[in-house]
Amino acid sequence: MLSDYRRGSRLTESFQDWLGTFLCSHDIASDVLRVMERRELVTGEILCEQGEQADELFFVARGRVRAIYRSKSGESVRLRVTEQRTVLGEIGFFSASRRTASLEAETPVVVYVLSTSTYESLCSQHPRLSNLLLEAVLGVVIQRFTVSSELVSAYEERVFKPH
Repeated sequence: MLSDYRRGSRLTESFQDWLGTFLCSHDIASDVLRVMERRELVTGEILCEQGEQADELFFVARGRVRAIYRSKSGESVRLRVTEQRTVLGEIGFFSASRRTASLEAETPVVVYVLSTSTYESLCSQHPRLSNLLLEAVLGVVIQRFTVSSELVSAYEERVFKPH
């Protein structure tokens, strides 16, 4: 699954197919998709704000979303831009904490939203869902961490290389 994610084959399949592959179960994906809220955002619209309670998990079906960190002094830093067929908001959702960044539509976006209450209800219907979702999200987190580590290493080599 993670190798498919890296190769980019995820862009040629439908969102429902991607979700089934992501969760390793097309049956559970169908049930999850039926109960998630579908939202359409226009360019520049905010999906969630840094600092608010994270009680929703976002599955991006179409479009690009940027993560923006706002410092206490008011400076904004774009952390990353994510493409379609990914999950966002996972850290706050699974840790029941506040959002660490705001999410803003960089293009028109279609996102499916899984609320905490819907997730808990689904887990009672599908006991495997919790483990499947955690494993899938962990794969995304590992990939993002790997990319971030590579960027830090490249930065260190460039900035701190001996003269």
